[in-house]
Amino acid sequence: MKGLLQLLLLTVSVSVGALNAYQRSSSIIVFEGDTKIAVVNQDSDTISIVDLKKTPIKITEIPVGSRPQSISFDQTTKTLIVVNQNEDALTFINSESYSIIGQKKTSRGPFGVVNDLSKFYVSNQLDNSIDVFDTSTFVHLANIEVDSEPRGLALSKNFRWLYATHFKTGQVSVVDTQSYKVISTIDLGSKASLSQSIAITEDGRTAFLPQTFVNDTNRNLQFDTTVFPSISIVDLEKRVNLRKKRLGLDIFDEPVGIPIEAILFDESLYILNAASNDLSILDINTFSGSGHIELGSHPLGITINSTGTKLYVDNSLDGTISVIDTHSKEETSVIEVTEIPLEPDLLAGKRLFNSSDDTRLAKDQWIACATCHFDGGADLASWFFPDGKRNTPSLYIAKHTPPFHWAGNLDEIHDVEETIRNIQGGSGLTMGDHGCNPACDQAQPNEGRSVGLDQLATYVKSLLFPSSFNNLKKLKSSSDVLLGEKLFFDEEVGCSTCHAPPLYQDGRRHNVNLSLQLNKPAIDTPSLLALSQTPPYLHDGSAKSIQDVIGLASIDDSHGQVSHLSQHESDSLIDFIMTIDISELLTVPRHYSSLQVPNKREPYIQNVFAKFHVNLDQTDDHIQLDVKLSESANVPTDIYLAIEMVGEPFAAFIDSSGLVESGAKTAPFASHTNPHDLLTQNVLSLTLNRNDLAAGEYLLHSVSVNSGTSIFARKLWLNHSTAKFSIDP
Repeated sequence: MKGLLQLLLLTVSVSVGALNAYQRSSSIIVFEGDTKIAVVNQDSDTISIVDLKKTPIKITEIPVGSRPQSISFDQTTKTLIVVNQNEDALTFINSESYSIIGQKKTSRGPFGVVNDLSKFYVSNQLDNSIDVFDTSTFVHLANIEVDSEPRGLALSKNFRWLYATHFKTGQVSVVDTQSYKVISTIDLGSKASLSQSIAITEDGRTAFLPQTFVNDTNRNLQFDTTVFPSISIVDLEKRVNLRKKRLGLDIFDEPVGIPIEAILFDESLYILNAASNDLSILDINTFSGSGHIELGSHPLGITINSTGTKLYVDNSLDGTISVIDTHSKEETSVIEVTEIPLEPDLLAGKRLFNSSDDTRLAKDQWIACATCHFDGGADLASWFFPDGKRNTPSLYIAKHTPPFHWAGNLDEIHDVEETIRNIQGGSGLTMGDHGCNPACDQAQPNEGRSVGLDQLATYVKSLLFPSSFNNLKKLKSSSDVLLGEKLFFDEEVGCSTCHAPPLYQDGRRHNVNLSLQLNKPAIDTPSLLALSQTPPYLHDGSAKSIQDVIGLASIDDSHGQVSHLSQHESDSLIDFIMTIDISELLTVPRHYSSLQVPNKREPYIQNVFAKFHVNLDQTDDHIQLDVKLSESANVPTDIYLAIEMVGEPFAAFIDSSGLVESGAKTAPFASHTNPHDLLTQNVLSLTLNRNDLAAGEYLLHSVSVNSGTSIFARKLWLNHSTAKFSIDP
């Protein structure tokens, strides 16, 4: 028995070959030997296929789920993989017949997708995780927890390392694709933001990341001192940010806005600027600019053919693809791929919102509405406005929550004309003054003064919550959420007095103790919907968490009567606040009422995963040991579990009935006759007296084998996982 357990100390791994180039997530790809393009159409909820054999032309457009964001292609199975962000789902399309073969659920807010020889990886921006799926069986193999808002993905050439960008923090997570563990998080500075793409050199040693750096400590808020479009450079061998080598795009090119995606070929880095609607080209040897190309509206994705002669750019708000000759550095043609199904004024307003390429909106193409409110959300920053430091709110459901600004001094969305002129440096969308004299809520209405301003307001009024923001109660204990809901609506506590459903705000201004400053202004009541997505909190961003808000409110009970609440009651109140249901009328509609999982295919590489979760609580008298196992497989498997005491003769197998003493017949903990998605099972839940378990270090083992295969043949192991815990003396 002990000898067998010693075998468990050895690991089994599967080696795979390398592709000719690294894989990266994007909204547009070239596939099938440079003969086709696939591009997602975010507002049409479709993908388009373009034939490149002769004159580039769209050959088909395929409806998919709501808000498709990225696409990948698996050559072996001839499958296109589409990420539908607003569905929390993937769509799979046969690349030969162009037929949809099924869908698959993901975690919340998926965005990027890349694939290797047998698996594909999906970043989940709202769940702060990366899902791993098998390409043949579509089995959900693993869920990897990472830092906040993972978005862009890239794989190293040998598929060993997966790199994930974090949209609002600029960090890069490095994931080991064999163990599915985050082995490093590279910090690119606390001010890095809008980080969606990572471009890796051919030798795999260096990465370039287009980002926007936020200068929210600046007290003199001018358009060109607020944000800085930049390229961060990372040493991937040492996994460190080369801070001194960071490049400002306006240094080697003309001023641009929102660098969002980049791709490398040879010595040229092609940088896509989503707000200024152009492409910057950087020579990575000399760090000098080597070209600048104007593009269509709000370009979001870029790809290149295998010879490096043609670039293809997704102009997301034109429904077109720009074709660029890399030698002449000119746009040679434009391919129409979709007719965007938005009302003309709404589409025009969305273009204005996302653009800095218009002197009416911005000076020197520097800043757009989307710079702080990308996709209508918030940038997690707090800025020094004339009336004080102000936390950026999201613009979702703004139509329903007037007045606007924290001071409540904007009585109509059109009053952003003042912000366009005074902050963005634009000349304005109206003639004459900005319509906010002596104050926005005391002047004549701005509505109707110009077509452009009305169009911009139309777009802002259209913004709804992504559907992924909803149904969060399952993430918390139901009893705690119910207690928190009861406290929230309790008249003595008083939360609902100002934060009344369904919007959880009252449209009024209140003088409350929201900060430690002496002159406390009247503040417009914010909505509490989707609060988990918009830290920090309070009008000045001084509260890093809702716990901080409750703690501040308990000082003098001027912001709700919460000082008498116990810690458990306070935590339960927070659980409810962070998981408030959002009416479907306030969320972007989904297309899929149900998902049809594709038929499984015979896997050509066996992918098996297992991971222990150990929770150990020790007191002077008792030990509480809880062990769970998450596991998955794309083939039928038997799973054997064992526990040993390191350096001691104690060892035992664990089957579905609990511990089995040494020498007993071995039996699997679980048997699966079919491939199965990731599932989590209870292994042990033991409440012991101190003397029942000897002090020392213990090791848990999990071994997966093909169904019916002996565990004693180590070469047949498909997976071996371990977890360690220690019992104190």
